[in-house]
Amino acid sequence: MSNTVVVEHERQRFVWDGTRWYNELDYCVPRRSLILILEKLISPSARREMAVAAHSDFLSARGVPQSTAGKPKKSSHRVAKCPNCGRKFGDAIEMECAACHWIICVCGACGCG
Repeated sequence: MSNTVVVEHERQRFVWDGTRWYNELDYCVPRRSLILILEKLISPSARREMAVAAHSDFLSARGVPQSTAGKPKKSSHRVAKCPNCGRKFGDAIEMECAACHWIICVCGACGCG
């Protein structure tokens, strides 16, 4: 599974390489407001793949045993803020960590570690 996602916005191509966003033309990191727009343009399946891959990296970097990820089991809508990067997100398309049951952010963070 590839961690790389390419998104086009306003005639520019932006790449998510599994750890950060950058402009394909000049390799500059886009501003935070543009990153939020780019993340909304990613398909739900690609977003899930990104989150699962980043979550695996997040857990291994902290020495936490790997867990599986799946759709949230709780039926209530949750709006949360990532403890690692500060992104605000709901559980509409996000994944949940099987170990701690927190929503997994695109950066890979959850409640483990």
